[in-house]
Amino acid sequence: MTPIELKPMGATLNEGAAVRIGRTADGADGETHVYFDPCEETKAVAISGISAEGTGRILDVSMTLKDVCPAKRVAVGVTVHEVDQAGNEYPRGFRAVTVPAHNHSGCCDVAVSSTRFILPEDIRVGSHGGVCDGSRHFVLRTTSHYIDSEVTL
Repeated sequence: MTPIELKPMGATLNEGAAVRIGRTADGADGETHVYFDPCEETKAVAISGISAEGTGRILDVSMTLKDVCPAKRVAVGVTVHEVDQAGNEYPRGFRAVTVPAHNHSGCCDVAVSSTRFILPEDIRVGSHGGVCDGSRHFVLRTTSHYIDSEVTL
């Protein structure tokens, strides 16, 4: 089995207010229910009348898996840890995705679509201000493994 090697990941960190759907100004629950009918694949929903209760950052991570064998799905895990000035790490998120198998004649690189992490400011290391209150340092770690195998036990 050919090992999977990850190419360097690209990540963008956008500053802005994270919006939490919760209570509206009058105290009523601010829930929005969305229902999909059978065979309905897409739906657009507009939510208004909510206020930003906290600030945060959005981290979008995309990557390319190198030399993926044909006809094999790949499980990919990404963890995010925040690093303080002393080098201590604090977990901030984990995502697991399944990358579908490809049908090329041989091994090839496979792009993995963007995976989003929401990073609230209220759990940041150090001071607890807004997005303009100092920088934040994160480390990303990835792991991957084939799901499909021809080996029987």
